[in-house]
Amino acid sequence: QLMAHCCETIYSKKSTCGCWEKYRSTEVPHIVKATVFWNRNQCLLGFSGELGGDVQWKNDRAGYIMDHLVVGSSWFCKRHTLRGFVDIALRFFSSVEWADTARLLASGACSNGVSLVGSSLGAAFAEILAGCANQGLLSELQGPDLPAFTVHKMTTFGAPPISAIPISNSLSKSGCFPGQRVFRASNVSADLFVYSTGFTGWLHARQDALQLVELPNGYFTVKVYPCEDDRTLNRPNWASIQPYLEKVFNEHPYDFVKAALGQIQDYHPIGRYNDALSKLQDKVLLANLSNAPFSVNSTEVGRDSVDQGYKKRDKVMSDFAANLSKSVAAGAVF
Repeated sequence: QLMAHCCETIYSKKSTCGCWEKYRSTEVPHIVKATVFWNRNQCLLGFSGELGGDVQWKNDRAGYIMDHLVVGSSWFCKRHTLRGFVDIALRFFSSVEWADTARLLASGACSNGVSLVGSSLGAAFAEILAGCANQGLLSELQGPDLPAFTVHKMTTFGAPPISAIPISNSLSKSGCFPGQRVFRASNVSADLFVYSTGFTGWLHARQDALQLVELPNGYFTVKVYPCEDDRTLNRPNWASIQPYLEKVFNEHPYDFVKAALGQIQDYHPIGRYNDALSKLQDKVLLANLSNAPFSVNSTEVGRDSVDQGYKKRDKVMSDFAANLSKSVAAGAVF
């Protein structure tokens, strides 16, 4: 829960988040804002969602998608990764604004470790950065002239699936990143952005996943999916999302697409994740979950291992999911 508060603090003028003090902020217009929080030579790098993306999406969806490049993948840090995310990440991490932050993270001020937190586009940035850093490939992302560092822990909220082979932690035998990927999905409410590109087989990073499940009384419980289980890589799957889409369709049969897109604006922002975490019914602790070692297959687990029930899905909901996947793959709906 503290990580969610820190993530929301990026947007505010608050100088602290729990024991963490704001140390430095970096902003590249129309991309993201990154804030370094400091505590006893530990550094927490937080990424916001896309700056102004919600406004541009609302005002000119067609133009927004055109601005965010084409659907496809790039071979980047030894992974096929969605091109829209790679290209916008390269713009940020190769910017002049990022350079001083990179030097800080590699300095003695962060000698006790660097952790990451991010939401939405910022969650994708965290996964890309962690994957490159822990393989010793930061030069692919930020150029050869900036110092390298590694990532100790990563926590994300509302992350989209962005890679064909899951981004993994090369510094761990298990391949798992310490920390959690948090998403919201239930029959009552769901963050559809988190599923999006999963419809076409893209995968999340290797780490424990926590599903926030809203109950009919408005409170929440949590389901935990361990990193060791390959099925965690494509959670939420269709079985988690389809009941909620049916609910939206039944409530809005004549404007389903508009209503479903509206749900993203309602449930995807980091503030709504904080609201959900504040209403946990069973007070589940969201930290210090075990990352037990396991054997990682060297083969690609993307396309063949994901839910293939799409052939039987209702056409309207299936078409919506497919179009949402294409939009997010192009970098839209941040």
